[in-house]
Amino acid sequence: MRCRRLLIALALAALATACDPYRRGPDNAEILQSTGLTVEQAEYALFDNLLALSPHPARSYGAEVTRHGCATNASARTVGPLWKLSAGDRFTDPSPELVDATETALTSMAERGFTAPVDKALAGRRGGYRRDGRGFEIGFEVRDTDGKRYLSVVATTPCAAEKSTGGGPIPPVVDAVRLATRKAVHAFGAADPAALRGVACGKLGERVDFAVPADERERLRQAMAADAETRGVGRVVEITSFRWLGDPMLPSAASAVVTVRYQRHPDIRYRAEYRDWSGGSWRLCAFDPI
Repeated sequence: MRCRRLLIALALAALATACDPYRRGPDNAEILQSTGLTVEQAEYALFDNLLALSPHPARSYGAEVTRHGCATNASARTVGPLWKLSAGDRFTDPSPELVDATETALTSMAERGFTAPVDKALAGRRGGYRRDGRGFEIGFEVRDTDGKRYLSVVATTPCAAEKSTGGGPIPPVVDAVRLATRKAVHAFGAADPAALRGVACGKLGERVDFAVPADERERLRQAMAADAETRGVGRVVEITSFRWLGDPMLPSAASAVVTVRYQRHPDIRYRAEYRDWSGGSWRLCAFDPI
């Protein structure tokens, strides 16, 4: 109950900042009326861009998303909403071929509109950054630190608005459900049953049962790997038809329809079920193709 009260307090604090007289730039409502870009849409586009640039997209889909406030309050601290999102991945001691492939990927992103160079202090390091007409940015750089070489890829978004839930769950709940979904899809793509088990309630279906002997778990891993090889990397592009159970603002369970887009397979829609596992950390309890 304490965690639930904290989530409510955080949500109300975020809404209160929309009335902060020291804010600068457009507010949440103005973004919704102009670009219409929501945090959910920005996150989907963020990973679309990052995976197109990354030399290992299946791994990079598990990258952490960081939020940066787009406004400044009276204490000169950045606050939101609005939010800019960023995500990245770092590869240790990359081969020259891996770096070349990343540079080629950045060049090819011009076909998606990433043509404007972004001025970054690379100080002679190999790399580059590009921006598209909407304000999304992507880039990479190679850095030598402590005797090792690192290849970093990154993607960022323009300012995005928190979409009103119309009296439904507070935004952190919806964010937590979206995170659980992405972690599960990432685990499937990486053929990692251990990672999937960490975000699942338990058995997800007849083909995904963790309560089996070790040799059966290995067969599960092989089946996941075969699916990933056939379909390519998958990423969530839409979660709709939410049905919430319990408290309207802090529900205890939910169901939804999830659309996953794959590299080498038509989109697949899944019926997903979720549960609030521990004070705001949600898990996936069913994930069945429709």
